Amino acid sequence: MSTPRVVIVGAGHAGVQAAGSIRAEGFDGTVVLLDEHHGLPYQRPPLSKDYLKGDNPAQRSLLRPQSFFAKNSIDLRLGQDGQVTGVDRGARTLFLASGASLSYDHLVIATGSRNRRLPVPGGDLPSVHQLRTHDDAVGLHGRLRRASKVAVVGGGFVGLEIAASARTLGAQVTVIESLPRLMARSVTEITAAHLADLHRSQGVELLLSTSVTRITDRGSKTVLITGSGNEIEADLVVVGIGAEAVTDVAELAGVPVDNGIVVDEFFRTDDSAIYAIGDCASTPRADGQRTRLESVQSAVEQAKAVARTICGHPPAAREVPWFWSNQHSAKLQIVGLVGARDAEYVLGEPDQGSFNVLCFAQDRFIGGESVNSPKDHLAMRRLLDRGATLTIEELTHPAVDLAAMAGRS
Repeated sequence: MSTPRVVIVGAGHAGVQAAGSIRAEGFDGTVVLLDEHHGLPYQRPPLSKDYLKGDNPAQRSLLRPQSFFAKNSIDLRLGQDGQVTGVDRGARTLFLASGASLSYDHLVIATGSRNRRLPVPGGDLPSVHQLRTHDDAVGLHGRLRRASKVAVVGGGFVGLEIAASARTLGAQVTVIESLPRLMARSVTEITAAHLADLHRSQGVELLLSTSVTRITDRGSKTVLITGSGNEIEADLVVVGIGAEAVTDVAELAGVPVDNGIVVDEFFRTDDSAIYAIGDCASTPRADGQRTRLESVQSAVEQAKAVARTICGHPPAAREVPWFWSNQHSAKLQIVGLVGARDAEYVLGEPDQGSFNVLCFAQDRFIGGESVNSPKDHLAMRRLLDRGATLTIEELTHPAVDLAAMAGRS
């Protein structure tokens, strides 16, 4: 009988964690980790945060050292050796750009996501930049120090983190957002308004409900033309308008794709031998809807879960998803999926720069946002992880102490 083989495609946070967790769960077959990029896998979340303001742009923060893969008998294949060009589901075989083929018993797709491109004339000019890879970050690190005027298209997490870094480095910064407020898909209006005020107080110009219709180069400058015909001149343009799932391998395999690779609660596709985890996976929610969770914490948890499934172990308790962002003096932390909220309650004083927004659905606590309030954020995580079914009445009492409540639950 042949040795069973797990093949993981994608060596980001999800893929590397899956390889390590499969070994940790006791799998003694072959583990192959494929990635079409060159170089050891590295961490990406810091790239848009403190990294751009740091002094050592060449330093990569590796997910694992080379010795990790050797110690755990993980066959890491990069470049053409790790690029999938075809999938034969019937034969459970992958075809690689190098010309080789690779059989699998279990296939885990962890291909992540890619930045959305700005779909306007001039959106692909060399003077228009994005931030996704280490090389992107190295380039922006130098350009930000030379730029006097920076235009950021997109008022979400990445765009605002870049804007804060650019302003800290002394550039004149303009953020252009097509929606009426910042982070409209991610945070409540209360938190969005606070962050908008903070950016403005630091000298960032915010153009809301403003679309970019064209970008052109004029000599050494780049000019963005808005829907109203206004022109914004910049030395540096950075686009941060979200990400889309990388589903190429899933499409080659013919498994369902709908804003991500469609999986069940065990991260299996409609083929019991093929799984998807991380940013590329479209996962079911309790309310019957589907979502893609673009966070390291979710990628790591999903990787651990799929390892347990492959190794025949029962699923572990799920952690509630959480996210974070640094912008100027604000540390924003979010726990739970609060898009389904129908009520909110503010705990603390936004004017003082430290507060929480508690979110409820049908009178039950489903998550919240914390600004410069890490103890309360941790308390909310503990309450949700423990399955506490708290009501609006319990959490909106004037004397509520989230940390004490988390300690009692």
